[in-house]
Amino acid sequence: QTRQVKMLAERYDNPPSLLLAWGWLRDGGLLDHAALARLQSDAEDDTTSRVEQHKRAVAYVEWREDAARQLVRKAGPLGRLTRRPEDFYDQLNQETLKVCRRCRQLIYPPAKNPDSRARPTFQCHYCHDNYGVDPYRPTPNTSKEARQ
Repeated sequence: QTRQVKMLAERYDNPPSLLLAWGWLRDGGLLDHAALARLQSDAEDDTTSRVEQHKRAVAYVEWREDAARQLVRKAGPLGRLTRRPEDFYDQLNQETLKVCRRCRQLIYPPAKNPDSRARPTFQCHYCHDNYGVDPYRPTPNTSKEARQ
């Protein structure tokens, strides 16, 4: 089983479904026959989901840049001299991003609709179900990645 997961992980670039299987095996568990049979199709689905996540990430970065510029403007004359949009990235990330409780992948909100006042629903692009979300909390590594 470990060899099969490793081979698929190399072919599909470590998608979340294979990371979960790998973690299960690493902890001494074994995958049941049905889970083992689904691994390749799950990895293929994750590849499609990765495209959706990338689209949402690009839209989010554009939105975040605009929102950060607005926060700089709202800071007043002195704030505009002392603050840059990048100074607000961590705040906006913590307020907006979520993490899937099941696969621990970052969940980007759907593209913002300027006319919509409804709160976005957060569903993992990989799990396609609501296993629950945790707030995004930056770590030294994620904070650096989020700035890019």
